[in-house]
Amino acid sequence: RGKERCMRRVENNEEGSGDKREGKWVILEADLRDARREPLDPANSPLFVELNGMIGLKAVKESVVRLARLAEENWKSEEAGEDVIDIVLHRVFLGNPGTGKTSIAKVYGRLLKEMGYLSNGDVIVVGASKLTGDVIGSSAKKTNELLDSAAGKVLVIDEAYVLANSTYGKEALDVLVERIQGGPGEDIAVILCGYEEEMRKMMRDCNPGLNRRFRMEDAFRFEDYSDEELVIIMQQRAHGMGLYVSEEIARSVVKKVIAKQRAKPNFGNVGAVNNLLDRGKERCMRRVENNEEGSGDKREGKWVILEADLRDARREPLDPANSPLFVELNGMIGLKAVKESVVRLARLAEENWKSEEAGEDVIDIVLHRVFLGNPGTGKTSIAKVYGRLLKEMGYLSNGDVIVVGASKLTGDVIGSSAKKTNELLDSAAGKVLVIDEAYVLANSTYGKEALDVLVERIQGGPGEDIAVILCGYEEEMRKMMRDCNPGLNRRFRMEDAFRFEDYSDEELVIIMQQRAHGMGLYVSEEIARSVVKKVIAKQRAKPNFGNVGAVNNLLDRGKERCM
Repeated sequence: RGKERCMRRVENNEEGSGDKREGKWVILEADLRDARREPLDPANSPLFVELNGMIGLKAVKESVVRLARLAEENWKSEEAGEDVIDIVLHRVFLGNPGTGKTSIAKVYGRLLKEMGYLSNGDVIVVGASKLTGDVIGSSAKKTNELLDSAAGKVLVIDEAYVLANSTYGKEALDVLVERIQGGPGEDIAVILCGYEEEMRKMMRDCNPGLNRRFRMEDAFRFEDYSDEELVIIMQQRAHGMGLYVSEEIARSVVKKVIAKQRAKPNFGNVGAVNNLLDRGKERCMRRVENNEEGSGDKREGKWVILEADLRDARREPLDPANSPLFVELNGMIGLKAVKESVVRLARLAEENWKSEEAGEDVIDIVLHRVFLGNPGTGKTSIAKVYGRLLKEMGYLSNGDVIVVGASKLTGDVIGSSAKKTNELLDSAAGKVLVIDEAYVLANSTYGKEALDVLVERIQGGPGEDIAVILCGYEEEMRKMMRDCNPGLNRRFRMEDAFRFEDYSDEELVIIMQQRAHGMGLYVSEEIARSVVKKVIAKQRAKPNFGNVGAVNNLLDRGKERCM
């Protein structure tokens, strides 16, 4: 670092530059000292004007100002030949998503550069999966390469607590502890982001040097934005999207939709605002295309967004007693527990509609689900009904269903699972994404990488416009929720799971006759009852009883012999 500064003085022809002794460039004390530049004055610095112009973030702003004041005091102490207090570059950022962590990291990088602690000050943001490999030693290699690429910069590791959940992640943490010491002239700042409880657990359970490098007492705490702050943010974000949202509508939507999400783990903050605005813009443009009443209005040269464009309960609720969708649902054979779950969902949406109209609190509508049960119990059929239901209620913009096996999310090299999972989630925008045998993802590094992306991408906030369903057997799914990314259980609550029971013998008799009819065959009730009793029912004791799959297999064989 000293040589770099010396050469810069020579290039700029600064006072004292160009001196040589014994044929070598003369290094000045200022080239080597950690407090190398005149300290910034938070009262007058343009950087602090920008920081103070950010909405909210009171506690974080105070932390940044304290850092600048400490640097100022250190400068004065060094000038006087007195002891200085350590400046901690490596930090922990604690808080929910969408609270400005990346924005503050950029300010932090520029601040450290201006104060001379970093040579570059740019910011690199990565997820925890970018540090982990799939064989022993690969995590160390990837982490070292990442640290090398971040020289002079701020490296932000999002959801860093995920690293504590695997051997490969702990290997990455060990490299961090080994590589970053926090000493003078280190020329890198590493920031670990996450929720406080998970981060404290990681500090407690992993490499003891971690807590010395990243002191929790020096953490920047990002509080959730207040309702008033979210109103301002919504109007500002809308303006940047070419939309106009009045203060009255912004205030109403924040109160009736976004603020109700605060009790949920991982409240999305600005992410929740962005999701609603994205959906709102889509509906606004649809109104313009269809020349609906109130469409085409502009204010300040921007499209006017109506409250109906933004609110989550956007349409009159469905009445399970009269809706054609529920007539179809009730016409399905069996599935008693699942039908009851779907009806409860519709009733909850109806109650929320009434509560919103009255300005009262609403209860969360959980879109992301776990489907539990054996194969052939109607999960795909119910997913299609679920998608149409969510579309009719206005929670999804499309409602179609995409069904994939777990292998569709995984790759064969590090990073490929993240790429495939992101692409799949992008393609499922507005739709229901069903991941069959999802528990398989817990059995490999590549699968866990995919799960980490799911946790990162889906928050369950208002306007998210996707519903992800994880299917599998209860025991395996509970194990996955227990052993993998802790955010998984918050996104997919086992207590809200749809439970698909095996079909009874009587139901399988009816299903066999119906399926045969659809195949151009006739199976009498007597024969269907006999085959179910003598062949299919005896399979029930087997793990993973096939239900309708067993019926289809018999009918396929039967048709072949008949022909």
